[in-house]
Amino acid sequence: MSMSRSLKKLPEENKAVFNSSCARGGFFWYDRDMERDKNKQVIGIYNKIAKKYAEAFDNDRSDDRYVDRLLACLGRNGRILDLGCGTGRLAGYMQAKGFEVVGVDLSEKMLEIAKRKHPGIGFILADMRELELEEKSFDAVCLAYSIFHFEKPEAREILKKANVFLRPGGFLFLIVQEGEGEVFENDPLFPEDKIFLSLYSENEMVRIAEDSGFGVVRIERCAPANQDVEFDFNKLIAICRKV
Repeated sequence: MSMSRSLKKLPEENKAVFNSSCARGGFFWYDRDMERDKNKQVIGIYNKIAKKYAEAFDNDRSDDRYVDRLLACLGRNGRILDLGCGTGRLAGYMQAKGFEVVGVDLSEKMLEIAKRKHPGIGFILADMRELELEEKSFDAVCLAYSIFHFEKPEAREILKKANVFLRPGGFLFLIVQEGEGEVFENDPLFPEDKIFLSLYSENEMVRIAEDSGFGVVRIERCAPANQDVEFDFNKLIAICRKV
């Protein structure tokens, strides 16, 4: 089947996504399951790139100073839920600082690496949208490089779920890609595939946090530390507190 014939079968609203993706430098294959659940496509890519991801990021210390600011809010110890923990780099860093950490991810291959590198941490294979844990049982929830792989209405619901898991006055830590709208981008570690990203402005990030029961304590902005392996967007880093 030719590309032009397959394009004719796309719903009108998806033709723009198809054309935009091709114009940005890559072939985009439309999949109806992917359209229904874009995070399913994201997990497929992370399973493919898990080893490359660990090689690229597990020794990257560029986010440590931001995590340290979160940990300073918690005091000497506490219990942290890392949602979208990937290969466990940040979970391992927080554990080494004396905190109890629970990591959650839906990529089996990423979690295999996390469990091997950080055997002292409890890791859970689960979809964070469906996660059931004890209410008010964590001092902080970390959503670093994960929430932007969900459509924005889903992201809002995940933040509300995080709020339920937090003890009164608990903290939320977010790292997202800065921008506008929702896009498919070439994954830097697997450029053959496009990966879904929701981009956030600073005002939008504040609004979604406040709508989910948080007050924003601090927001910072930084450029990618390594443009060879990161998306070409600035990053917004936020610390929020349950109100």
